[in-house]
Amino acid sequence: MGSHEDLNTPEMKRLLRTLGARPSKSAEEARERELAAIDAMTAEERILMALRLGRRDRALRGGLTGGQR
Repeated sequence: MGSHEDLNTPEMKRLLRTLGARPSKSAEEARERELAAIDAMTAEERILMALRLGRRDRALRGGLTGGQR
């Protein structure tokens, strides 16, 4: 199968059609609410959230790689 034929799969057609598409209005509104909630946090709350997210990210990465780096 040539590279041109790879673009004719239904999945590739969907991806090419949606590439660069704007997010939906509800997705934009949800993102704005999330940013407003973060803006309302104190510096200490932001730091604690960043630490939690970092631990979660490392745990997820460790689970996906079997604990190997």
